[in-house]
Amino acid sequence: YPAATLLANIAAIDSLHANALVSTGDLFLDPDRDSARYARSLFSRLRTPLFNAPGNHDLEGRSYQRSYGPTHSTISMGEDRIVLLDTERDNGDLVGDQLEVLKDLAAGFHGDRLFIVSHRPVWAEDHPVYGPLFKGNTRSALGNNFKRDVEPLLERIASNAAVFWISGSMAGGAPSSIFFQPAGKGITYI
Repeated sequence: YPAATLLANIAAIDSLHANALVSTGDLFLDPDRDSARYARSLFSRLRTPLFNAPGNHDLEGRSYQRSYGPTHSTISMGEDRIVLLDTERDNGDLVGDQLEVLKDLAAGFHGDRLFIVSHRPVWAEDHPVYGPLFKGNTRSALGNNFKRDVEPLLERIASNAAVFWISGSMAGGAPSSIFFQPAGKGITYI
């Protein structure tokens, strides 16, 4: 079942009249086993739209992709965009259709804010300061393309809009459950 604190606060969440509730992955421990319980206890009662950037546990088995649709997407909220990425794909590299989304935003997004949501903090893997904070986390076997291909796109987007990259997998080893790091002009990692 979902966490008891979440289930006990569904009415409070809905009373906020938020546009969306965004999960940074590992919504399920075992989606093949847990999906029916989540549908009954959470999804059928929650009125706020819930979006999930899938984590490694979400993608185990077959039911997540079959029941919950694509593993990445873009959501428009007025002048803001929310991009949900599947950082479990392609060994943590952002390539193909996921990289194209970021390229398209770099070429022409002039909104207020861009929120990128992923499970793994791929932005930290090869970073000399952030990397050790998440050392027990799932990582790319040979590094990823964040520094080479993704960071330049974020910098271009940040010239027109604030960029917030929110990740949720901390592998239990991070020194704090909240990490908020401005990292250059207009880019913040959370």
